[in-house]
Amino acid sequence: MTTTLKAIVRKPRTDGLYAVYIRIVHNRKPGYIKTNKIVDADHIFKDNEPTDPVANEYCSMLVRQYTDRLNRANTTLWSVSEIIEYLLKTDEEVCFSDLAVSLLNCLS
Repeated sequence: MTTTLKAIVRKPRTDGLYAVYIRIVHNRKPGYIKTNKIVDADHIFKDNEPTDPVANEYCSMLVRQYTDRLNRANTTLWSVSEIIEYLLKTDEEVCFSDLAVSLLNCLS
């Protein structure tokens, strides 16, 4: 099934600003990932899309990263919550220098 990602706002906060979310639709079920961007009512299009250039640039970058990660995995049998968990999980990379130092320490 196709997974779609889109930047949207949902409902206003108590201060009148709107938090920006990445909406993920998979198997016709929506899920949301909250970003750290907020916009005011003047920067919202009628279909709940943010028009603020900074928020759009940031969300576009996130959507590209998420799409790239999803294209590398077989997500056909996953639920929306599993996809969100996968996207929010940070890849723990091993630093080669740290690995080499620990290996040398073990050998000496």
